[in-house]
Amino acid sequence: MTVRLIKLVLKALGVVVTLLVALITIAIWVLDDNDYRKISIYLAERFTGRTVAIDGPFSLTVSMHPTLSVSGVRIDNPSWATQPYLAQIGHLNVQMSLRQLLLGKLSVPLLAVSDAQVNLEINADGLRSWTNDTRRPEPTTKSFRVPAYGDVKLKNFTGRYLDTVTGLKTVVELTTLSIDEVDALNQLKAQGRWNDRAFSASGSSGTLSDALESTKPFPVDVAMSLVGLDLTMKGTIAEPTDGDGLDIHVTALSSDVSKIGLALGEDAAVKGQLTGSADLRGNLAAPEFANINLTVTGGQKEPTASTKIVLAGDIAGMHLGGQTFMDGVDIKAGVNAPSTVISHLLNAHLPDLGPVESSFSLTGSSKTLRVSNTQLKIGDGTDLTIAATGGVTALQVMPALAMSGLDFQLRASAPTVADAVKPIGLTLPDLGPVSASAQLGGDLQQLDLDQIDLRVGGSIHPMQATGKIENILIQGNKSANVAITGAVTPWLVGLVGRKLPDLGIMNVAVQVSRVAGNLQLDHVQIVADDTDILSIKATSAAVRDPKTGRAALDIDIAAKNLEVVGSIIGLRIPALGPFSYSGRLMGKLGVLSTTGKGRLGQTVFTENLSATFSGARPRVSGQVSTPVLYLADIGIHPDGPWQSSAPDDARAKPRALPFGALRAVDLVLLLDIDQIEGQDMSIDRGRLDLALETGVLQIKPLRFDTVGGSFTIDANVDARSLPTQITVDAAGENIVLEQVFKQVQRTVPLDGELDFLLKLNSSGDTLGELVSTLEGSTDFAISRGHIYNRYFDLLGSSLIHWLLLGREVRSAPDLRCFVGQFAIDAGDARVRTLLLETASTISRASGNIDFAGKTLDILVRPHSLTSQLLITTPYQVEGPWSAPRVRYSELRVAARLVAELALSPILTIQELAHLLRGRKVERDNLCLEWGPTPAELAPSSASSFKPGSPGYSIDPIRASSYVALTDTHLRHGPGTNFKIAKTFVPGETMEVTGKLRGLNWYTVTMSHDRQGYVWGKLIRPAN
Repeated sequence: MTVRLIKLVLKALGVVVTLLVALITIAIWVLDDNDYRKISIYLAERFTGRTVAIDGPFSLTVSMHPTLSVSGVRIDNPSWATQPYLAQIGHLNVQMSLRQLLLGKLSVPLLAVSDAQVNLEINADGLRSWTNDTRRPEPTTKSFRVPAYGDVKLKNFTGRYLDTVTGLKTVVELTTLSIDEVDALNQLKAQGRWNDRAFSASGSSGTLSDALESTKPFPVDVAMSLVGLDLTMKGTIAEPTDGDGLDIHVTALSSDVSKIGLALGEDAAVKGQLTGSADLRGNLAAPEFANINLTVTGGQKEPTASTKIVLAGDIAGMHLGGQTFMDGVDIKAGVNAPSTVISHLLNAHLPDLGPVESSFSLTGSSKTLRVSNTQLKIGDGTDLTIAATGGVTALQVMPALAMSGLDFQLRASAPTVADAVKPIGLTLPDLGPVSASAQLGGDLQQLDLDQIDLRVGGSIHPMQATGKIENILIQGNKSANVAITGAVTPWLVGLVGRKLPDLGIMNVAVQVSRVAGNLQLDHVQIVADDTDILSIKATSAAVRDPKTGRAALDIDIAAKNLEVVGSIIGLRIPALGPFSYSGRLMGKLGVLSTTGKGRLGQTVFTENLSATFSGARPRVSGQVSTPVLYLADIGIHPDGPWQSSAPDDARAKPRALPFGALRAVDLVLLLDIDQIEGQDMSIDRGRLDLALETGVLQIKPLRFDTVGGSFTIDANVDARSLPTQITVDAAGENIVLEQVFKQVQRTVPLDGELDFLLKLNSSGDTLGELVSTLEGSTDFAISRGHIYNRYFDLLGSSLIHWLLLGREVRSAPDLRCFVGQFAIDAGDARVRTLLLETASTISRASGNIDFAGKTLDILVRPHSLTSQLLITTPYQVEGPWSAPRVRYSELRVAARLVAELALSPILTIQELAHLLRGRKVERDNLCLEWGPTPAELAPSSASSFKPGSPGYSIDPIRASSYVALTDTHLRHGPGTNFKIAKTFVPGETMEVTGKLRGLNWYTVTMSHDRQGYVWGKLIRPAN
């Protein structure tokens, strides 16, 4: 650009000199100095089309070598220019040769200029400030007239050039420039600054007479030093006044090319020595650069990395003006450098991929360059290697960078997947070798990656994916579109290290756009060819997140069953489903929220969750609710996946439970269920309040209401340190066992209504450790049930009594009471109380149940309730849970048979007497009297209980009649430890006025407006 500016300045000075010569020729003997001033202004304005003013002295000395001296010259710029003046000259002193002018040559023996400034500018519309022509000139090879200068003196000269189209801005300041004839040569000396950076030039050329005579080539020998770059130009010019016949050899040398970049305000990536040479031929209007050789050798800023850049070839024409800057380009280039250098040169953040070797050819012109014979290799062959071949049909450098017709064949390979992803900071397991190929094509407006062929795994985990990516640079208003198809199951198997269901061919589609400089995910779709297996879609929503202003994503997920999802994320989930979810994802990477609706089988649920990722752990909070939870949908049904169990393998290594996941996330979740439906089972309402904070999981509480009953669970899991500590408190009442057993399809030979209390704690990280460290207590009571064993009553009644009961009664004896109390220590449950009572038998037991070893050892002692004469037979139940053994004394059984035969007449008469007068229960049912009193209601003494005291609430009931089912005690407080105020006989009615909230105790009106309490299992509504 400096050459262009100097050329324009020389031409401008030539124009000024020509005008002055015309002035002298016309009025050399007629006009005075003032007339000369006016005529000069007139001619200058006609030639430039600009307003011209001469404010200082004006004088002309008339002779064969006329001399003009003028001061204060100003030439205005057009109104759109940023500078007010095209040129300002403080003082101009010029001498011309009239004789040479008459011969058609412009000779200037003396030129002295001081305090001058020239401002050249091109605006955004391409208009130039120094001409009225709006068109850029086309390149030309025609010579132009160059003045032949003698002595030249320039002092304090400034030239400015601004091209708004290309953004190029150049300022040249000449402090001094002198050309003096010494020893038959013109000696050149110059000092100044270029864009505020010092430069100097010195050398010699032919004299003024040499330029005018042209009897021999005009010699040139000039050296210039500029911002760390030394240039030399040595040769001849055949016709110096026409600028024809250039034969000049140019050399360039820099000890450190990075200094040039730093001087220009750029942090250069390459550091090393630059050497270059070329032959300058032709004419100054369109010089030809032949035999170009440019080499940069050295290293990056790190001394261990080496760089070599080589350019060689020719440029047929360099045009210092016009639309085409150069033509006839034929250059071959080679680049060997670390990939970090290439990243810096491209101003892109690329990973360190190792050394880069490349070569290519450039042909054409600056208007349309062609890149061909490209050979590119990245990497040293040990890890990831990338190669490319191809070219670019059209590459435009000026006025702005543009490319079209890109056509590159890309290839990449790596020994393992881990090697392939290592440069981008990912860590993946060894899945075998990787190879990929693709076709890169298009232009800078839309660059496409087509014919993608990715292969992973070889024979280990073979996977192949094909597809394309459109508009990979996301230019303009267009989105980038990614479409990939492949069988990914083998690759995922290697990635997660476990067996996965076959997902078949997966089709992935992604659409990404750029909004306000930020990337925005508009659409994601992952669909298997068999769409029942898995389908994931994400589409940019029409609404925007009010907090971030970013577009939300509408998400749709569908899977044939949850086993597919669980196997991918590493959770053992049975084949439950089908599963679907539709919702909206909002926020940004650090803070996300989702709202949506899902379906699992028949169960429909809604969720409103938010997640933050700014702390030490992700934090998820929100609510999940469903109107109806179908147990069959979560696998709790007769044929459900939870029912099957693999045989125990004593040699198998205990599997650690996933307690570590509790330390990875914080969670605050409310699970709300209006109704739970199962097979012959209905639970009215369930609520789970779950909190997970710094590795401590709290359930407070999980509560379900059943028909006539309820149960609650409070749990705490502390996984902050090893081993994990677990505490569980649970209570339930009026739970119908028949419904539970049908739901899970367990064959248990009894039913009834269950009440229980559990207080357990344990520690460990495997199931075996938790069982072996289990401690606490458990109490239960089952009443109003049946035992489905026709021979059970034979334990405590005679054969005659058993036969007289009838077939129906024998097949399912009534279970009056089954009470158990266990003390658990180190995984071993010791029986404190175990009592089972029917109409004929009461059995008591003692012993142990080993939870860790899954064995039991129970001694049962039955007693007859029908005859005191009967000899009963104790028996031992022992062995593994899955197949316990029953042992008894054969001698005692034989003795019982002999006794029953001997006493059969008496036993028969006894049974007939009972039948004639009817049976009557003369003893209290201890099982029905068993009723848990919560700790908050347990008084220190019976008299301390006050109705309405803090700790419980009473829900009023419209006065209604209830009937006692058995001998029912009315107590002074809600618990068996309170005194009995009255006993209702079976069938007797009472007025119930309220129920204790959360408990199965009812309030009954007594005399004198007093209030008593009965247990809900002993009464029922009269109607």
